[in-house]
Amino acid sequence: MKLLLFAFSSLLLTLASGFAQTTPQEMTKAYYDAQKAKDFDALAKLFDPAELKAFRTKLDFLTDLPDEDGAAVITAFFGEEATKESVKKLDDLGFFATFLKSAAGAGEDAGGTMPDDVKVVGEVKEGEDRIHVVTRCKTGAGELQVESMEVMSFKKIGDAWKAQLSGAMAALPAQVRQSFGK
Repeated sequence: MKLLLFAFSSLLLTLASGFAQTTPQEMTKAYYDAQKAKDFDALAKLFDPAELKAFRTKLDFLTDLPDEDGAAVITAFFGEEATKESVKKLDDLGFFATFLKSAAGAGEDAGGTMPDDVKVVGEVKEGEDRIHVVTRCKTGAGELQVESMEVMSFKKIGDAWKAQLSGAMAALPAQVRQSFGK
């Protein structure tokens, strides 16, 4: 009986460690799958919580804008249903997911598309706790087909790999602040 319990507990530990040890390449696939499915909650969960907190902190001023401008800005960045109060109540993950959803909708309205095909080309290790995954993305609309190389960076936090904000995404709050003279 003890041997059976030991075998069962070993199996559970092996399964649990398998889930915790998701590779950066698997995380990259999950990122593009969530992006394509427009599952912004799943997308946000892939990111380092500290990065999401910093992103939110830099944009918190949006909820303090005067009412005459504030309401329009909040709906532009967080969707038509959003209010200053509802945005203030969001946790960091919800704030980021809602922001991404609104940004993706604006991108689609402007004619942007998500990659049709993503292939992982390789990865570059930077120490023991950072990996950069290189992908080849094909995007197209009609006869226009664009191929680009993208890099996603990951940091190991505990036993899990978490996505880091790209340079452009990390810089976005500063650009928004600057546009408001903040």
